[in-house]
Amino acid sequence: MTSEGKEEFDLLFNAAYRELHRLAKWHKSRDGCLTLGPTALLNEAYIRLANSSTVNLQSPLHLRAIVSRAMRRILVDAARKRKSQKGGRDQRPVSLSDRDLQVDEQIDLTGDEVLEIERIVEYFRNENPSRAELIILRYFGGFTAEEASKIIGWSVAETDAQWRYIRSFLANQTN
Repeated sequence: MTSEGKEEFDLLFNAAYRELHRLAKWHKSRDGCLTLGPTALLNEAYIRLANSSTVNLQSPLHLRAIVSRAMRRILVDAARKRKSQKGGRDQRPVSLSDRDLQVDEQIDLTGDEVLEIERIVEYFRNENPSRAELIILRYFGGFTAEEASKIIGWSVAETDAQWRYIRSFLANQTN
C-alpha cells in the first residue's frame, strides 16, 4: 500500500472504528471458543490489511466489507486450529440454511459451522464469485441485502434472489 493509501486507510479505519469494533464484538459473542477478544480481533484484521498491498478503498461501506473478509480469515484460521487440536472429535451436523445473520443478532456459530460456511464460500468462489462474496458479507459482515447489493453491484431484488438461492443450496447440502 502506498503511503497515501495507508493514510486514507487509517483515516477511514479510525472514522469507522466504533462500527468495526461492534462487528468484532458480534463475532466474539457468536463464537465462545474464540480466544481473541473483540479489540484483538479488530487489531489483527487491521494489521493484516495495513500490511497488504492490495487494499483499494472506495467508501466506508467498502472498508467494512474488507475488514469483514479479514475477520473471516482470522475466524476460519482459528476454527481450523481448534479442529486440528481436537483431532476432529465432537463434530456435529451443521444446519445453516435458516440463518440470515445481522450484526445485532446473537446467533452462535461453532467452529464447525464457520468451517462449513467457508467450504460453501470456496464452492461458490469457483462457481460464482459474487455469490461467495454475498455469503461473506451476510455471514461474516452482518450486511443487509441493501448494503451487500452496493458492494457487489447487484440490485437489491437480485441480491435477495441470490440469497434465497444460496439458502436453498445450503438446505440441500445439509439435508
